[in-house]
Amino acid sequence: MGSARQHDVRVRRATGMSGSQLWALDEVAHADGVTVNELAARLALHQTTASNLINALAARRLIRRVRDRRDQRVVHLHVTAEGTRLLGRSPRPG
Repeated sequence: MGSARQHDVRVRRATGMSGSQLWALDEVAHADGVTVNELAARLALHQTTASNLINALAARRLIRRVRDRRDQRVVHLHVTAEGTRLLGRSPRPG
């Protein structure tokens, strides 16, 4: 657990966000167009918790939400250019 905490501290210093927010951003980057429910499953989180992470990332303009054309209830997530830049300079686990 100590190394996980140390990594979270490094992430916060380098990016200004929590390790869980960075993890969510990284998952969206690797699964472009992922839905909120799919992201929650990938992160093993409740949908509400994933939505809170998404809200924080969207507020920082690191991801953007796009409604599905066929079903407006479905939202697809995409990393913005700023999100990609942040991922490129963020510390990796280890």
